[in-house]
Amino acid sequence: MIDSVRSVLVVDDNENNREILIHRLERRNLKVSAAINGRQALEMINNSQFDLVLLDIMMPEMNGYQVLEQLKTSEILHHLPIIVMSGMDDMKAIAHCIEIGAEDYLIKPINNILFNARITAALEKKQLRDQQIHYRKQIEDYNSQLESRVHEQVREISAAQLAIIYAMAKMAEFRDMETGAHLERVRDYCNIITNDLIYNGKYRDILTRTYIENVNDALISKRVYKGARTHQDTMDIILDGRDKHFDPAIVDSFLAREQEFKRIAYAESEEGVYED
Repeated sequence: MIDSVRSVLVVDDNENNREILIHRLERRNLKVSAAINGRQALEMINNSQFDLVLLDIMMPEMNGYQVLEQLKTSEILHHLPIIVMSGMDDMKAIAHCIEIGAEDYLIKPINNILFNARITAALEKKQLRDQQIHYRKQIEDYNSQLESRVHEQVREISAAQLAIIYAMAKMAEFRDMETGAHLERVRDYCNIITNDLIYNGKYRDILTRTYIENVNDALISKRVYKGARTHQDTMDIILDGRDKHFDPAIVDSFLAREQEFKRIAYAESEEGVYED
């Protein structure tokens, strides 16, 4: 199917020929423009978009050969299909036009059936070429966007990897073997506190609960940057934070299960804590 808004330029110095061609093309619901010579045709082509040019060969000022040569050497316009028209039954002239780059040719007087067939073929070919250009542009845009996303994801992954590597390097530097054991003890503390709070109906805020458990383990455990506190020192600090930093119900639960906390803390490593 030919797009009804396809635009055709008729170039002929003979007014009668122009009118006949314009009438035939408009009956096909095509948009038609006209130029009376080659120079005017080039100006119109450079300032407007056309899908097909019907070009007479023999014209004053600038003939069809010259127009054809300029269009086919243009980087932008060389794909524009051109059908040459001539009253000369000269195969050499026609062959020369095809060699320069003409899409097809018509001999005057133009047969209407042949005219319609060649117009249809030229416009369909132009439409297919336009679609190919459009699809190629879409693919190029998609590839460009995909490449940008890949580069961005690579940068994000690289940044994350660097952060992980840096953190692992710092851990290796400090040789802190207590970190893993700390996490395991906190897990056990969680179980004790959670069970006690649920049993007594006092469970309030899991975040505050976790904070107390970490404080307890951090205080009583030896670290590369500090020594371990005694169990009693730890108890005093947590009691002092009751109603200030810690939920009273959770502190009470901690005190009620104090011996279990103490057992877990000292069971892992004699080196990590100080006995009372």
